[in-house]
Parts: sequence; structure tokens; C-alpha cells
Amino acid sequence: MANYPAVEFVLLVPDPGSPSTYISVATLTNIQYERTNSDEDITTKGDARFRKLYSEGALRSMSITADFVADSSTAFDVVKDAATAATPSLTARLDDGESTFTATWHISSFSESGGAFGAVTGSISLQSSGTITKAAS
Repeated sequence: MANYPAVEFVLLVPDPGSPSTYISVATLTNIQYERTNSDEDITTKGDARFRKLYSEGALRSMSITADFVADSSTAFDVVKDAATAATPSLTARLDDGESTFTATWHISSFSESGGAFGAVTGSISLQSSGTITKAAS
């Protein structure tokens, strides 16, 4: 039986001083996530099969619940401000070491607490909202 590495994401947000640059907020641990790919029917009148699906599956949505340890107080403040806003959403990038997923994320839950050596720890739940752009890390 093969051993598979644990999934670990790094949460990044646009740098307030340079929005085209992303800075690390936190390493997400104890992750539960779901990726949803919708089938797209591309059946045509001339197809011999009853139904033909688009072979290039596209990532339609992601939802993530995870614990975190904050990497940067500046970036963490961006997330905290977004979580406490009237519409809790955030443009952010998730990096799992192989791919990055950039999207607008709805923050469905957020909690924070003091952690080891003064680092902020907590938990967060994110749900993608709209298009997800996937790229190699």
C-alpha cells in the first residue's frame, strides 16, 4: 500500500501595499476539503452515444474547513477584517504545493485564539464563490 502525503494548504492574500503580490497568511492544517467538478453535456445530434461528456473536467467549487497557525500579522489582519465584514468574503489563493487555487472565498466561519509562542491560531471555513483559477505552484 502506498503512503500519501497529508494535504496541507497555505492561505495567501494580496499584499495591501502591492495587490499583484500575494503574501502568506497561514498554514492550514487538519483540513477537510471538497472539490466539485460538474459534468458538461456536449452531446451532438451526430454522436453515437446517448450522452457525451466534456472530457476536460473543470473545477467548479471548493469548500475547506481547517485549523491554522498565522504566518504574518499583516496578512492575518486582512483575513480577520474580511471575516468580520458585513459580507464576509476575501480574494485569496490556496497553495497545496502542487497547484494554486485563486478565487473569491466566502468565509462561513472564523475563530481565533492565542497559540504557542504568541502565534495566533484558530479555524476557518471557506467556500469558493464564482470562478476558481487553478495553476501550477
